[in-house]
Amino acid sequence: MAYISRNLVLIGGEIHNPDRPRIWAYQSADAIATARAINYISDAKYRGMKPYDVVLVVDSATPTLSWCSVIAVAETGADLSDGTAISVTNT
Repeated sequence: MAYISRNLVLIGGEIHNPDRPRIWAYQSADAIATARAINYISDAKYRGMKPYDVVLVVDSATPTLSWCSVIAVAETGADLSDGTAISVTNT
């Protein structure tokens, strides 16, 4: 699949203070490795992402949640860290 812009939401942090990191959430059926590919989040700069922001990436197919940080942002997209994966189970 491909990146779906509407699935990326800002869930924490000050939108008007560029000096503080923000927290984002992104959910997709794409594998975590796909979502962490360089420039996968192609509108990162437009959306206001910056280095040190945190992105919670949810792979709804697995289901797995990964905590990643933004390493770099360019016109073409963001580069996310490898992150830490957490398996999610329904009880």
